[in-house]
Amino acid sequence: DDKYACAVCTEVLEAAVSTGVCEHVFCRGCLEDHCAQASKPSECVCPLCRKPLVNGESGRVEASAAALVRANMKKLKGECHCGARMPLSRLRDHLRACGPNAHLYPPRRKFGHEFRQ
Repeated sequence: DDKYACAVCTEVLEAAVSTGVCEHVFCRGCLEDHCAQASKPSECVCPLCRKPLVNGESGRVEASAAALVRANMKKLKGECHCGARMPLSRLRDHLRACGPNAHLYPPRRKFGHEFRQ
């Protein structure tokens, strides 16, 4: 289901975050990397709708955990190419160890409490 795919990496969402302005959902790592490529904060825009993601007052990217999306991903099942079925929230971890294409999935990133600016 595309609803649970990141528009940046096109994979199943991992550490899903919602943008504060337009509420589009991305992998946290994808959104952090996307914002890190901007040469100045005002150029950090949503990858889908191009709305600015930086709050003018605080100067910080507005993004938060997409709690509802994360909860749904724990309930919904996905299927790997090997036939294994599991919650969507665990599919990326499974793909890191499954089959000859496992090397295509980098290790899971660890995130702190603050969104990397």
